[in-house]
Amino acid sequence: MKKNFIKRVFGINLCIILFLFLFACNQGSQLDSTDDVTTSTNIVNDLIKEYKRDFGGIYKGSAILGNHNLCLVYNEQSEYNYTYNGIQHFYINDFTYDYFKSLFTTVVSKRIANSSIGKLRSGDLYFTQREGVSYLKEYFYPITIFPVNTDGIVMSKTYTLLSGGSVQSTEISNVPDSKIVTIICFKKDIPSVKIDTNLKAVVLTYPNSQKIYLAYKNSEINYTLTSKIDDILKSNYQQDTTGIVDKNLYLILYNLNNSIIKDDLIIAPDSNDLPASSIITSLRNTSDILAKAKTEWDSWMSKGIVPEFKDKTHQKYYMANLAALLGVYLNGAIPADVTGQFVTNSMPQLYPRDALMSARSFFLAGHSEEASKILNFWNNVKNKTDGEFYARYDAYANATNAGSGAAYDVPEWDFNGYYTTMALWLWEKTNKWDGDLALVEKMMDFLIKNMNDKGQILEGGIIEWTGFLPATHMNDIAALWDASVIFALNGKQSLAEKYFAAAEKMQNGLKTLYNSEQNTYMDYRNSTYAFCSSFNFGYLWGYPNHLELEKSNEWILLNRQKLEGGIQYFDASGGVGDYGEDLFFFTTGAAAQYQAEWGSFTEYNKMIIWMMSNSNIYGMMPERIYYPGVPQSSPASPLSWCNGEFTNSLFYGAKKGYLVEDNDKTKQNYLSERLNIILKYLSSDIDGIINQSLTNINDKKYSETKDLIQLNRNKLKTSNDIINFQINRHIDKLLNDL
Repeated sequence: MKKNFIKRVFGINLCIILFLFLFACNQGSQLDSTDDVTTSTNIVNDLIKEYKRDFGGIYKGSAILGNHNLCLVYNEQSEYNYTYNGIQHFYINDFTYDYFKSLFTTVVSKRIANSSIGKLRSGDLYFTQREGVSYLKEYFYPITIFPVNTDGIVMSKTYTLLSGGSVQSTEISNVPDSKIVTIICFKKDIPSVKIDTNLKAVVLTYPNSQKIYLAYKNSEINYTLTSKIDDILKSNYQQDTTGIVDKNLYLILYNLNNSIIKDDLIIAPDSNDLPASSIITSLRNTSDILAKAKTEWDSWMSKGIVPEFKDKTHQKYYMANLAALLGVYLNGAIPADVTGQFVTNSMPQLYPRDALMSARSFFLAGHSEEASKILNFWNNVKNKTDGEFYARYDAYANATNAGSGAAYDVPEWDFNGYYTTMALWLWEKTNKWDGDLALVEKMMDFLIKNMNDKGQILEGGIIEWTGFLPATHMNDIAALWDASVIFALNGKQSLAEKYFAAAEKMQNGLKTLYNSEQNTYMDYRNSTYAFCSSFNFGYLWGYPNHLELEKSNEWILLNRQKLEGGIQYFDASGGVGDYGEDLFFFTTGAAAQYQAEWGSFTEYNKMIIWMMSNSNIYGMMPERIYYPGVPQSSPASPLSWCNGEFTNSLFYGAKKGYLVEDNDKTKQNYLSERLNIILKYLSSDIDGIINQSLTNINDKKYSETKDLIQLNRNKLKTSNDIINFQINRHIDKLLNDL
């Protein structure tokens, strides 16, 4: 039996509720012609059809919103926490404090039959016209629409502005004698409340001194207090046998304009750099706040790379998942998950590995500034030992033996590789050193110290179960090469040669991790080979393609691809986590990227379709789909890394010319950037080879460019063998991409 509305909101956790009332007494009012709906039942049906056809998968989950300083988790039908709707988490500047437990909009009307709202607002909101629909309207905001009686509609849009603040816009149509009600439930701490009469805003002051201002764009605001929620709602709702919780203090905020049927609730955190008063004043002077938000988001996207996909659904998926990744980015901190599954001390966890995976997504998408800040975030985080990080940290960047997810101190030495490689990638692109080069030296020395005589390192890597792992060996070999380049460029040739030699030794260790009987790379633990599909990350982070990797990818397509595209993670036998048979989005994304470069379009496209089809209803990527049995999404939906790996997959296809318009410039720009990196190492354009190649690429003369580079390859070198090795790595990538 479905719980009624009141029980859903108040039934489990005691909380303080903030009611924002927006009155609407206009009989039969309609929405503007440019809006999504003008009538009720038929329009909602049409929207549901559009939603299923156009965008979003079939599973419950959240949308992530943000703006560099804010992170909002929006969810109208959570799998993990089904008690609250709308904005379910609200973070400012970092992830140490969650300011709202829930913020969502509903309607109160004397003409609504008892319990009707409870029926409308419970369960799976997006399945039937009676229960409404919630989906991503544009790539940067969700919309929720639900019908009231036979002709009425309530619609809300929630979004952030990159210039500051967030907004929940609400409209009602054909709901006589009604009030729009925005309910805010606080997670644990009760803020003090007062009215700023000059600004006409409610000011919440939290125990940590953070202030959040709430203000309507078009209306004044007032408030009163009550101790019983049923004083307001008893005439509109039928109580169940448990009764209505009435032992809390409720703050009721009244919109003083009774004729309003549309208004924008501005949620403005206060800071010295950007006072809330400035945000509110600016947005009140903006005729169309949503249009302003779109302009800001489009501008941010245009600073990076947005391929011109033939199917605009691909483009929306790409932009939505990239925007969601920015949503979990607060001053360089990127938690693995903000939906509530992976927490430490009630705070989202910071995984070094997942953070650098997200940095790679920003880097590929052309947003080097975000990638740089993610890398630099880890410069001063406490090490477990010199050159070794803990597996996860709390939101204060403290390693804590608490919470869910992997053990906090499992050895994950693949991070040493990601950090080092990202530092070199950023220099190649921006010509400045990010990260801490002294830390790079410590991390590389740590790997050498812990490498055995066979060239192997024993650690947990991506899989989080200790063994000898192909992915980590490939990642760290590439990183040792990258470190040798870094220190050669910085005048430390002996150190460069030391790391180059260590990479050669570790290659011997990698050879022991290829199972010739199965013809695939496998993890090796407890004297037994065990499958793990994470090996593709070794390639994606700089290790070259080779025959054994090709055979390994053939093996996973034959043996570990399920449900028409998803890739299983690892062999769950031998005491390793039983979730390994599930289909993970980051392993599927990594396999898709490999297929884009070295496999077939058919296999690549199959994986892209699978990820889109199995995304949550907001088009964002969960951690995994359970397998075998009835497919279900994991509660971590989305997972930050998975959103990023999906955008990487579409980017890898675009730079090969897959799925994009003929005039798309992703491939041209990528090839030109590679040539300019080669030129940076050469210092001068030998015989004009690079300049001619750039001209050819601009004219899409790819075969001519390939012939020119191959013919003159031996000329593209310096007096330093390590730098020449790096130039040849780039030439190999260039020739394949051509």
